Amino acid sequence: MRFPPAKLDDALTVLREDPALGSVEWLNRNATDEAQYSLPHPVAAALVFGQVGAEEIELPRLADPRIRRLLAATKVIEDAEFSRRFPAERWARVRITLEDGRMLASEPAIARGNPENPLTDDEVRGKYRSLAEPVLGVERAARIERLVDALQVDPAALRPLIDDLLQTPS
Repeated sequence: MRFPPAKLDDALTVLREDPALGSVEWLNRNATDEAQYSLPHPVAAALVFGQVGAEEIELPRLADPRIRRLLAATKVIEDAEFSRRFPAERWARVRITLEDGRMLASEPAIARGNPENPLTDDEVRGKYRSLAEPVLGVERAARIERLVDALQVDPAALRPLIDDLLQTPS
């Protein structure tokens, strides 16, 4: 379920239901390394920015007042059925209670990108490009992608791929 952005200003509470994972407190809300492993942050980032990627865990986005407000309103609670299935399956659900009492709820969902719910080839390529292009540049990232693709039909593509990967980004 996509939550309508206009409703976010009215959110009183955001519940993320997960398996019992021990402590989920996010101690330093200015640390990207903690944000990427936080349970509340990805929910807040997805609601505010529509996605959770590298940019959403960088300091400027962490400081966004909308993120801060949603983090303060977020509670992580255990779902007994999700805990029973964990760690073989990683399920979650999000419920948002609005000021007027209405509740928006996602369907229970299993984490994307795992063997049980893999990304499509296009999603993997998109993720690669979004992470590689800012560091390597569009041309080099595309060249590496072509060399990886070539490995399926031409084992000799391995040497140029390794050579390219070992170059220092410019």
